[in-house]
Amino acid sequence: MTEKYLRSRKGQSAMEYLMTYGWAILIIAIVLVAFVGLNLFKSPIGTTCRAFTGYVCSGQIYSGNVLSVSIGQISGSTWTLTSVFMNGSGITGSISGSYSGSTLASGQMLPVTFTIPASDSSPGSIYVEYTLSGTTYNSLIATATFP
Repeated sequence: MTEKYLRSRKGQSAMEYLMTYGWAILIIAIVLVAFVGLNLFKSPIGTTCRAFTGYVCSGQIYSGNVLSVSIGQISGSTWTLTSVFMNGSGITGSISGSYSGSTLASGQMLPVTFTIPASDSSPGSIYVEYTLSGTTYNSLIATATFP
């Protein structure tokens, strides 16, 4: 009787071992599928614009050597714009329209274009210089990638 009892205990131990590792492998597989579904393993393809907290960046289009984006701020205050520019070797930026010296209210969007030389590479950082209550600020607002 003890031999039969020991054999069944070994079988039970083996089944518990397989079940424990089976559940662990199943959980890992579910997490990996979720990561793939959220595109966490892929680099951004095409043109993207990622704004930092308090700023908005959308409507990005890269055509030829021109990057067009719409930027804005959601700080709750109104800014007086001085300039908008993008860093990088040889990147030149210009504000579409005559916004320099005008105000940018919270929630308002501003279309901006940047000429990007073919030799320059992605990503680039978008900065805005503005005046608020008599003080001039120079803030990094977004990072843009382009092919």
